[in-house]
Amino acid sequence: MDIATLAKDVTLFLTPFLPYLLKAGEKAVEEAGTKLGGEA
Repeated sequence: MDIATLAKDVTLFLTPFLPYLLKAGEKAVEEAGTKLGGEA
C-alpha cells in the first residue's frame, strides 16, 4: 500500500470524528496553558 492511499483512507476514517478531536485538542491546550501559567 502506498502512502497516498494510506493517507486517503485515514482521512476518510477520521473525518466524522473531527469535531470531537478538535474539542479534545482545545481542552489539552487549555490545561497545558493553566499548568504553564501556574509555574511562571
